[in-house]
Amino acid sequence: MARVSVIIPCYNQGALLHEAIDSVLRQTWQDFEIIVVNDGSSDEDSRRILTTLARPATTVLHTENQGLAAARNHGIRAAGGDYILPLDADDRIGPRYLEQAVAALDSRPELGIVYCRAELFGAVEGPWQLPEFSLAEMLQDNCIFCTALFRRSDWELVGGYDPGLTYGWEDYDFWLALLERGRQVLCLPETHFFYRVSEDSMVRARPLQHKVDSFSHIFRQHEGLFREHIEVWIERLLQARQGGYHEAWLAGPGIARGALNGRLVRKIEPGLRRLRFPLADVGEVRELFFHPADDWALFRLLQARVEDGNGRLPLATESPGPLIGPAGYSLGRGAESRVVLALPPQWGTAAVLVLEIDYCALGRDCLAYLAAAPHGERAEPREKTAAVPAVAAESVNSMSAGGSQVRNQLRAVRDCARTASRTLQAAWYGLRHARYRTLAASGLFDAPFYWNAAAKASSSWQDPLAYYVRQGYREENNPHPLFDIAWYRKENPEVGDGDPLLHYIERGWRQGARPTALFFTSWYAAHYPESTAPDWTPLRHYLERGWRMGCRPNPLFDSAYYLARYEDVRRDGINPLAHYIYFGSREGRQVNPLFDPAWYQEDNPSLSAKTGAELLLHYLEFGAAEGRSPNRLFDPAWYREQQGLHDQDASAPCIHYVASGHRQGARPWRLFDPVFYAAACPEGADDPLSHYLGTGVFQRAYPCAEVAALPHKPLISVIVPTYDSDPLLLRKCINSVLYQAYPHWELCLVDDASPASRVREILHEFAARDARIKLTLLEVNQGIAGASNQGLALAAGDYVAFLDHDDELTLDALYEMARAIGEQGADFLYSDEELIDQEGRYLESFAKPDWNPELLLCHNYITHLVVARRELVRAVGGFSSETSGAQDYDLALKLGEAARVIHHVRHPLYRWRASATSTSIDHGQKEYADAAGRRALATALARRGEEATVEGSLWKFYYRVRRRVPAAALVTLVTRISAVDPRPRLQQLCRLTPGEGLRLVARVRSDLPAALLHEAAALDPRLRLQHDPAPDCPARALQQAALAVERGYLALLAEDVLPCAADWLETLLEYAARPDCGVIGGRIDGPLAGQRPVSAVPDLAEASPRYWAEFFREGSRHQQGIVCAQNVLALSVDLCMVRAELFQRLGGFAASDFPRLLFDADLCLRVGEAGLQNVYTPYCRAERLAAGPAVSADAAAETAELDRFRARWQVLLGAGDPWYNPAALWRGGHCSEAAWRAWWLGATAAAQTTPDTTA
Repeated sequence: MARVSVIIPCYNQGALLHEAIDSVLRQTWQDFEIIVVNDGSSDEDSRRILTTLARPATTVLHTENQGLAAARNHGIRAAGGDYILPLDADDRIGPRYLEQAVAALDSRPELGIVYCRAELFGAVEGPWQLPEFSLAEMLQDNCIFCTALFRRSDWELVGGYDPGLTYGWEDYDFWLALLERGRQVLCLPETHFFYRVSEDSMVRARPLQHKVDSFSHIFRQHEGLFREHIEVWIERLLQARQGGYHEAWLAGPGIARGALNGRLVRKIEPGLRRLRFPLADVGEVRELFFHPADDWALFRLLQARVEDGNGRLPLATESPGPLIGPAGYSLGRGAESRVVLALPPQWGTAAVLVLEIDYCALGRDCLAYLAAAPHGERAEPREKTAAVPAVAAESVNSMSAGGSQVRNQLRAVRDCARTASRTLQAAWYGLRHARYRTLAASGLFDAPFYWNAAAKASSSWQDPLAYYVRQGYREENNPHPLFDIAWYRKENPEVGDGDPLLHYIERGWRQGARPTALFFTSWYAAHYPESTAPDWTPLRHYLERGWRMGCRPNPLFDSAYYLARYEDVRRDGINPLAHYIYFGSREGRQVNPLFDPAWYQEDNPSLSAKTGAELLLHYLEFGAAEGRSPNRLFDPAWYREQQGLHDQDASAPCIHYVASGHRQGARPWRLFDPVFYAAACPEGADDPLSHYLGTGVFQRAYPCAEVAALPHKPLISVIVPTYDSDPLLLRKCINSVLYQAYPHWELCLVDDASPASRVREILHEFAARDARIKLTLLEVNQGIAGASNQGLALAAGDYVAFLDHDDELTLDALYEMARAIGEQGADFLYSDEELIDQEGRYLESFAKPDWNPELLLCHNYITHLVVARRELVRAVGGFSSETSGAQDYDLALKLGEAARVIHHVRHPLYRWRASATSTSIDHGQKEYADAAGRRALATALARRGEEATVEGSLWKFYYRVRRRVPAAALVTLVTRISAVDPRPRLQQLCRLTPGEGLRLVARVRSDLPAALLHEAAALDPRLRLQHDPAPDCPARALQQAALAVERGYLALLAEDVLPCAADWLETLLEYAARPDCGVIGGRIDGPLAGQRPVSAVPDLAEASPRYWAEFFREGSRHQQGIVCAQNVLALSVDLCMVRAELFQRLGGFAASDFPRLLFDADLCLRVGEAGLQNVYTPYCRAERLAAGPAVSADAAAETAELDRFRARWQVLLGAGDPWYNPAALWRGGHCSEAAWRAWWLGATAAAQTTPDTTA
């Protein structure tokens, strides 16, 4: 019984149903069933499709239309799986969803819901930006889509989906029910769910009232949960209400926004407003700050005055922002915008401040006015009215031009007066204000810097720090180059309207607050503990001592490196971090030998608008944790392993390399040795990595001894046809060749008459950078096959490689290929590959088998990277325009026929980019390519002289080759029957094996009555019944009967296996009749009785010899696809065929050594030793019956048998199954290579062998 049941309700969506089912059938986890529920579809096409649907592992149930919730419940009630995955009929899932979700639920019993990242397709394409799961989010709205894995027992516990929710949101109600019962939720970090957006998507077009009704119902169902967390809804309601109006307020020295219980705050709306504020509330202040709005505001202050019993007194004001239009409106934003009001010396207790303001627009409405205002109507800020310094300046400037000496003397007097004024203010504030004294003693207020930054402070006669203490801290002028007020307020909202610098000095730094984005306070304090001594803060320590001592302000900013590399900064004595923030980041300077901002931006297109400092911050906060590399060569995972870093911090490898690794000569990547490179290129010894990336690559320098020492260094021509290429992806493609560790290459670029000129501009740019790049520009489009052939004509290399214009090579690709060419002498090579997204993020790894000619006749499993001898490619005719769209498949078939040595490199050397129109992600794309592949395969069979036809299959780009079966073939079927009455089984077999050319030998119990035995033998003249001499030893029981077959073909069938079709023997004969084939096996659905089913990922905790033997026989076919015919190492005796002559020649089974478990595997390995192929065909299909014969287990005997098998085939097992690629296990995080080898070889043998370093 399947462990996972996928439930697909379908109402009038039959046209899309096959896509959903295909996505399930492509799962790497194959222990599932699919239940489609036809919810009373009324559409004729859907009814026809659902009535005739016949898909693997799929059952269709039919009901009257009851709604989505009822349809799901109906399907789950019929399901047999422990886990349930709902899937809508128009959606799809990724191939590893079940594998990862099942593993999560298996390993964590506290989990109740497992879902994943999702992507939209159809009418809208792109990531589905759902909120991160939290209980608070779930109480406000559903943030988990319906296609999440859960336990059937939980469905039973909560009573299933609520059919009363007819408008939708039944999954939301169901998730809340699980959360009420304490179930936890896990979101897998990868994208496995694809949600189709269409005009009739169920929830998107629902009226608001439907959602109100549904949420009311859900609230009543889960009232206890909502009541327990009512503060979530209260907060949401308050936020919604607060968003409906705007506020203006008064502030001043010691008066923050909202002070005095809000008596200085007023609600405002667009239009003419008169605001009144009683001055009795503000005390004896002489200056107030009026903030016109808490958002953007376009306004005009008409008048400010004080009214009391004696009349009205107009006030001098200073406007906060630029003027817009002829009417003189000011534009301001929140706390940043204020009007300074100078109050009269005295006023009565009844005095009122009156402000008359014309609010033109508030909030986002300001944008319309800004967009409409002509540039010429914008004016500079208005000068302050009634300002004494301005009057004085006007008097000086009105003197005659001849009085320059007088002007100079007056200027000197004025400067002396200003200095005296500032000195007196500093002394006065130092005596009167503790905050002034704290800031002055902190070492964090840079008066000259602030003086230049704050125009008001520098143009007045005030002391800069006094001005800052009085009002400057409310502005956004920074008190120091490394203290960013705006940043600090945003990151520390508790500061409010207070002084950010004071907050940092008094408590912020102890809380780890950062004064600027790139100064990591906590990190600095931990690494330089002397910075926390009394009277010190980490920032002050860095400013006064640290940067000169080489201390780093964050893990990746190397102060010593920056000063050593940039002589101008060192010469001028500038703080390196300050220089980088204000200048260096914009100039593209590097902060360490590792982080390359230009490359990081290129590799992450979403960051194209970021500056260098922002890029570094992104890497520190996000990139490192996501496994992104800081430059082209650094490999964080490899470096962590090589250095033995156990720190779980994702940035630990980069930090280690910056702090010490590069000084110790550590390799940042396995193929770059800085010690070797510095010795080979002395001019780059100061910074080998940067020199190599900037210069050495173009000088064709070797990056390490391994590349330099290759005894055979063939020239490899990389052929890249281009057509209307995406500029960013084309650059990535070309750079992936340009920076290859192996320098003996040439790049042959062929533009196939791209309509966009930008493509050719990029190609010319790169061709000018490196002489190894060749360029051909076609004037007439020739298609991909024609353009590729033009690339072949351009190539001069010993070998050619093929690269698509939007894909990439790994930087070790050509080195690994050159190494394999030298070691293997191969003519035709291919590698594993990775699937990546548009930004180059890893999606999936394809771990391919070694050369598997039968699998290649099913589909093009080779794809990329292909490297072949140039002359061989030309000899087979290159690419055929007749197979355009499948030209690479056609070439692989031709090379497979002509090559002398074919080699598979077990490294993912190619990065295949998934796109909306790519067959790498959607087999529904490129119909023409599917037809072209079929033509290529038919042509190949004709070329080989095989009598066969090519048929389509369930999926595009997958084919079935149906060969001619020899006429009048003699087949002897040997089986065992342990039942007390063998007649029902014999009748089954006789019905399923028609034909005169069949003999059926059945070994039955020795205790059957003679009459029953006679009656059974009379059922069919083709029957021969024999007593079973060894019921507990299957090898010996089958051996005697099988060796008696001397002619024709021997077929073996287990007692609990029932073929599904009458032509099952003919299907086996298609292969068994071929002289190059040995044992042929079919597909058996269902696990052995009492045994866990196997999949492509073995359970290494399972120590049972039976489980190991089953995986040995079936693991490769699960990895390469059980729907594909393919070469295999071993097959099960339960459903197979072999030529009788071959069975006799090999002496049959080695029954004495392998009596129970591995006699069939041993036979298959001996067949392989004889140079013959064992083939699995999925088209001979059978089911394993639930009520199979009882199997007596002798654990000790079975373990001994496995030990003998491992000993006998030690060399073969050490080399590994050529058609099972175990690298998929450690690449996918399932286990380590060492754990796999210990399970595969046995712990003792694993310790005595060396892993395959190419895997």
